[in-house]
Amino acid sequence: MNTVEYKHIVLYALCVLIIGCGRKLEVKGVEKKEKAKPVVVLPEKKVEAKYVYRGHIRRDPFVSLEGKKILSPYLNSQGEGRMPQIGLLTLKGIVNDKTGKIALLSTPQGSYILRNNILYDNRNRIVKGITGKIFERSVKIITNDNFVREIKFGGIE
Repeated sequence: MNTVEYKHIVLYALCVLIIGCGRKLEVKGVEKKEKAKPVVVLPEKKVEAKYVYRGHIRRDPFVSLEGKKILSPYLNSQGEGRMPQIGLLTLKGIVNDKTGKIALLSTPQGSYILRNNILYDNRNRIVKGITGKIFERSVKIITNDNFVREIKFGGIE
């Protein structure tokens, strides 16, 4: 083969490459797919369940003894508190806070709080007719007819 034939073969190969690569073949019968639009995902709002204490006898342990933050309408009842049976009262604890001392008293019917010489029932209502005084390890309960009972931790004195 001579050089003229090589030139013709190379020229023919270049023409085939240029013509073959220059056009795009259209395929008939195939639909073009549209680009999918991005899906927007909104974050879900988390609904937190509110804590509501439904205890009928005991006070809510998560409600502050010193504040007036009442969470439940049940605890914010109107009227006078129930009078406890003085003989059944037991002293469960004494707490010191920035405003003074708070005593937690209990009977089989419910709990009572003595704060600022005023007795409150388990619904945070004032119990009329009973006052008290808080000492280091005991509490004196005084009724309207001047009956005095001192209650210590674990018994009466």
